[in-house]
Amino acid sequence: MIFGNAWGLLALLGIPIILVIHLFRQRFQARQTSTLFLFGPEEFSSSSGRTPERIRRSTSLIAEIIALIALTWFLSDPHLSDQQEAKHVIFLLDSHQRLQASNPDLISVETRARQAVESTLQSLNSHDRVTLVSSGVQAQLRSATGVPVKEALQNIQTWKADQAYHDLQSSIDTTADLQHTSKRSDVIVISDRHVSGLPENWISWSFGDAETINSGLCDARWFDDERGQRINLRLIRKNDP
Repeated sequence: MIFGNAWGLLALLGIPIILVIHLFRQRFQARQTSTLFLFGPEEFSSSSGRTPERIRRSTSLIAEIIALIALTWFLSDPHLSDQQEAKHVIFLLDSHQRLQASNPDLISVETRARQAVESTLQSLNSHDRVTLVSSGVQAQLRSATGVPVKEALQNIQTWKADQAYHDLQSSIDTTADLQHTSKRSDVIVISDRHVSGLPENWISWSFGDAETINSGLCDARWFDDERGQRINLRLIRKNDP
């Protein structure tokens, strides 16, 4: 038997207190009256005063002891074997719009990434905790930090890769700060390409397809400065035979 909190056993010290209270409970002097026969057979009555006497088994005594034992059980957290330490998994979701690109089967990178996250969540233990972070100009938490797996499965359904161009590094820094608040946490970065330069022990999952000929619109940026308003488009065409 292993106790999660051995200090909780101190609650058992309340049992002697309960017994003492019932042992020295208030006595009242018995007074005989001429109409005592109206109240049925004469019952035993103890003498008045706070004097010790044999403890009588009563419903209140049994209920108080049972309640105290239940409280002790809750506080000490007994279990047959040592519990596995809960793991905290943090997913950093790259939310660039380019993840909406689809393969020939019309399955987008976003969809494949979501399915992979769902599969991983379903493999976790019920006591594990999950944090979902989506990238952007400012990283956003999909929910509170360290939510149960069931809640994380619901939150991943609302994730959309719909953000314009942004630097992923700021979201990486935010995720690193979250990791430092947890004693045991794993960080998985979800993107359409391998993300390099990550902190030690971080994992990068890539769901993009490498094509022999890859061309198209990569990024679009809107500028409004001293040079005026303009849109800069970035087009790529590589591995062209």
